[in-house]
Amino acid sequence: MTLSSIDAHVHKSMDLLQANLDRMCQLSNTCKAWCIALVSAVLLFAIKEQQRDVLMVLMMPVGLFYVLDAYYLSVERELLTLARTLAEKVRTEKVQMSDVFMIRTSKGRARLFLLAKAMFWSWSTLPFYGTIAGVIVWVAWWRVWTTSP
Repeated sequence: MTLSSIDAHVHKSMDLLQANLDRMCQLSNTCKAWCIALVSAVLLFAIKEQQRDVLMVLMMPVGLFYVLDAYYLSVERELLTLARTLAEKVRTEKVQMSDVFMIRTSKGRARLFLLAKAMFWSWSTLPFYGTIAGVIVWVAWWRVWTTSP
């Protein structure tokens, strides 16, 4: 097949990849927004009601949001790689019909590696959730040492 005969399919495939990339980015932003809202509400409650025990329990949902956000980031990176590969094939006119509409992501150990990479080697997850966890620990420590038992 020539490039002109599958041109519409290539454009639709690129649109599909871009829509999925946008969705992963939106889900990542939603994770961060929910995490901030939850942490803010629980911190204010814990400080106002003098409930120190609640603060360390708050680390569990922060950790869950962290893992979920890293998962979305790892999928986003894979989709970006697929889009770049397809664009390179279009540029070099080596695209075939088998290249379009094929969205495959990693599974098994490869997925775990990509998840760990997104968790620990990303400027959008580790500093964000690390700062939140640090604030929770600091507030818990501050509440323990500044209030009498």
